[in-house]
Amino acid sequence: MSNSGRSSAQRRYRSTKRHSGGTREQRAVVFVVCGGVETEPQYIDYLKMALGLKNVHIRLSKLGKSPVEVVRRAIGTREDADEIVWALVDVDDFGSGVAEAVELGRQNGVQVAVSNPCFELWLVWHFEKLGGHLNQGQVQARAAKLELTYGKDHKSIHIDKLRDRYEHASAQAKRMRKYHAENETACPDDCPSTNVDLFVDSLLALEAR
Repeated sequence: MSNSGRSSAQRRYRSTKRHSGGTREQRAVVFVVCGGVETEPQYIDYLKMALGLKNVHIRLSKLGKSPVEVVRRAIGTREDADEIVWALVDVDDFGSGVAEAVELGRQNGVQVAVSNPCFELWLVWHFEKLGGHLNQGQVQARAAKLELTYGKDHKSIHIDKLRDRYEHASAQAKRMRKYHAENETACPDDCPSTNVDLFVDSLLALEAR
């Protein structure tokens, strides 16, 4: 997120209650729509706890459909014009449709966090600099081998393993964004990549305001 975008986000607040002294306590409201119905929502719940969010309220929706449909859900079901809206989507098999989703979001005030090829890449980057052109199956298999995921189809996250590893994942995400920018590779060709770190950074900035 750019500095100007972050400043804009920090100015968006919703009043949640009034104290007896007449002053208002302001709380940022962040509406998140996830393209995954299991793994990503678990991670959002983890963030609420790990970040100890008191100044930020996250309203969550999940929709297991294409990135464009996820962004449309975000646009169509926002409750307030002041809500900060994010869509979390994967490239998976959607290809160029992801770029369309990002542009649709840009035109409608929805920030889109894209993981290429899939969200599990973000989990793996908490522990290692997994690189090279990877498909969804390869990344998910690596997440399972590292015991970051478990259960049916490995859709559940071993949350405790992520603790104190955010900076490692964030640094790798930034390195790969720089690499793709220097090589002029854009979505969906910017594999591997994710900007979930920008989503997390936006929550940190709002919480610290």
